[in-house]
Amino acid sequence: MARHRVEPEPAAARPVPRGVGLPLYVVVFVCGAVLMAFEMVGSRILAPTFGSTIFVWGSLIGVFLAALSLGYYVGGGLADRWPRFSVLGAIIAVAGLLVLVVPLIAPPCSHWIDRMSPGGRANPLLASMLLFFVPSVLLGMVSPYAVRLQTHSVATTGSVAGRLYALSTLGSIAGTLTATFWLVPAYWTSNTVKALGVCLVLVSLIALVPSLVKRQNGVSVAGLLVIAALLACAAGLAAAKPPSYIRLEEGEKLVAEVDSPYQHIGVVLLSRGYGDQDKQWSLRMMFDKYIESEVMVQSGDPSDIRLKEPYESGAKYTDTLHIPFLFNKDARRVLIVGGGGGVVPTIYRRDYPQLEAIDVVEIDPTVVEVAEKYFGFRPGQNGVNTHIMDGRVYVRECPRQYDIILLDAFTGGRPPFHLLTTQFLTLVKARLGPRGVAHMNIISALEGEKSRLFWAMLKTFHHVFGPEHVYVFPKLYDPRWGQTRSRTDGMNIELVALNFEDFQTPLPKAIIEARARERVGTLIKIPSITRHAENYMSMDDVLCLRDPSEERRQARQAEWRSAPLMTDDYAPVDNWVTD
Repeated sequence: MARHRVEPEPAAARPVPRGVGLPLYVVVFVCGAVLMAFEMVGSRILAPTFGSTIFVWGSLIGVFLAALSLGYYVGGGLADRWPRFSVLGAIIAVAGLLVLVVPLIAPPCSHWIDRMSPGGRANPLLASMLLFFVPSVLLGMVSPYAVRLQTHSVATTGSVAGRLYALSTLGSIAGTLTATFWLVPAYWTSNTVKALGVCLVLVSLIALVPSLVKRQNGVSVAGLLVIAALLACAAGLAAAKPPSYIRLEEGEKLVAEVDSPYQHIGVVLLSRGYGDQDKQWSLRMMFDKYIESEVMVQSGDPSDIRLKEPYESGAKYTDTLHIPFLFNKDARRVLIVGGGGGVVPTIYRRDYPQLEAIDVVEIDPTVVEVAEKYFGFRPGQNGVNTHIMDGRVYVRECPRQYDIILLDAFTGGRPPFHLLTTQFLTLVKARLGPRGVAHMNIISALEGEKSRLFWAMLKTFHHVFGPEHVYVFPKLYDPRWGQTRSRTDGMNIELVALNFEDFQTPLPKAIIEARARERVGTLIKIPSITRHAENYMSMDDVLCLRDPSEERRQARQAEWRSAPLMTDDYAPVDNWVTD
């Protein structure tokens, strides 16, 4: 008698239980919301190490889209093979646990990639792959799986797929808006990610509890143990304290850190000098991994932060921000775009009592709070006013004119591109009073690969203010090490522009140096102002026109000719800084 092999019933023909509509809709909506919220929060996870450049956002979007594509493909195949609600629940549960792991591994993983440094553009891409790809693949499997579970007839496949994908997209919209306007501004990034992971684990129980616990003759003990283990893992991961994003060097102590709507802010106490007699302490404000402000303090005790008297900046570049008083000794109104720790307005208020108003524009309210708590900033007193808004918006809408406008806003280690363009500087010029002075601080080299920002901004300043009104003051000398920097090294460069109609040519260097000697100790209290005046470079100096090397002269002039004019349409500062 011939033996016939009995083929198993194909998965596609197995009956799928009905009545899962509403729970399935909840699962699809929540997973769509969590996925997009996770992507939005991902930018805050990467920012402390890699900044918030277009390369970070491009990496995030690309990785999430790739993960979704793979998730759709794999999820559809698994759904045809195992069309069970419990399998979908397991996928979501694993995704939730992986999301909960992200805050714990993100700081060391990001720091490791930054040290390895495969490249400024590759760094955030690699970090995005390691941190976000796998959980996003799992979340991408949810929608095709849900379509398979909800489809009971070929005739309704299209409407089921359309309904579920529409619901998933609505969830994504809700997740995007919730993360952007509520979660990220109001809560720590790590807590937000934990909330997303816990949400996924809880949603997975909609599928897992009926499948694992209910039996015909009672309750499955094994199923209860699986649920208990899942909840215990989720609770343990949610309770674990994530490591700090602030990398501390030897002798540094973390005083405080907080997430704001714009960046991760750290306050770090550090020692200077060698030996007990020479040792000094300073307090730094960090924006992500970048130093933003620094003041000197009296001791190295993080529980007893007392500012040094008299008040003193720990970042010597702030001395260069007194240069405008070499050009306008009668200034009465000052605008500072970029508040940081409030060091400059605090020193201005002390050193220039003749000032009637010092308006500070800072987009991040948390920065102002930290500056008040730790750095001695006192807005609302003695003519110092703080405006919490974007610097460009303030300059555009402000009806007043100023004698000095300082442009010192940084985010992610670079000025925001919209504060570098011809259109913005035209607004700045319109806000300058007669004989007003605009002063921008940038970090760039004077020549070579790292100098592209300098050349572009110099050309843009020339275009807006006229070459006869533009002055360059590079901080070539580093007092910390007692040595002069190479022109190819990154440094603070001060670009100064005058709103003086009676000047046909720039002031000679001799006059600027003479003014510094005359005003130091009287009008200007910063002794180093004479050295900064000596750093003034005319256009001939910038272009090396007196240099005996023909090759060097031609190279500088080629850099000048090829520099782009910065506009709202083209300002590739992200590209330059990253490279």
